[in-house]
Amino acid sequence: MGGLSGIRHFYREAGWLGLEATHYHSGYDAEATISEDGKKIVFTSMRNGDLDIYSMDTNGKHVKQLTHELGYDGGPFFSKDRKWIVYRAYHPKTDRRLPSTKSC
Repeated sequence: MGGLSGIRHFYREAGWLGLEATHYHSGYDAEATISEDGKKIVFTSMRNGDLDIYSMDTNGKHVKQLTHELGYDGGPFFSKDRKWIVYRAYHPKTDRRLPSTKSC
């Protein structure tokens, strides 16, 4: 990705709210959603070697990992009142299934 995060690319393509993230990360960042008030972003990232949900301010600051269980966490979005984040999850319970969700 040449050092540009997928989140920055998402902004350029969608042009939502005229925002431009200033968050740089080389790796997989995707499935981003902006809160209705335009203050926060939730997204899926592999920056820790596993697919987890993160949040950050729309200026790219205050990045916070929200999920920590080994497996897939993705497709996050905010509830209308911004009190909840809804997402998909798959957390394999056997060692045989784990390598398919963990980067090498």
